[in-house]
Amino acid sequence: LEQEDCIFFVVSSWTGGTPPENCIGFFQWLEDMTLDFRVDKSKFLKNVTFAVFGLGNSEYNSKDFCGAAKKLHNMLTSLGAKQLLPVCLGDASVEMDDQFAEWMK
Repeated sequence: LEQEDCIFFVVSSWTGGTPPENCIGFFQWLEDMTLDFRVDKSKFLKNVTFAVFGLGNSEYNSKDFCGAAKKLHNMLTSLGAKQLLPVCLGDASVEMDDQFAEWMK
């Protein structure tokens, strides 16, 4: 990850705002990096620029809405990565394609 220049993440949230099963290992690794005293948080991802688009549905628990996207954004910034676009919380209860298109402008 630290060798990448620019990364776009599209991530859904499951029950309780958790990431989907196929992302859990990646999220755990990132969280480990944020907690590891040997990792220089200001420099680890200093060359990485990123954007996060969350997939969720606001009709479910609003506290957990796009929870995985919010957590991913926070972990990346805490490790020194630079945000290219504001995190977008896509809502399946409205037209998500339009939200994505607007975010990408």
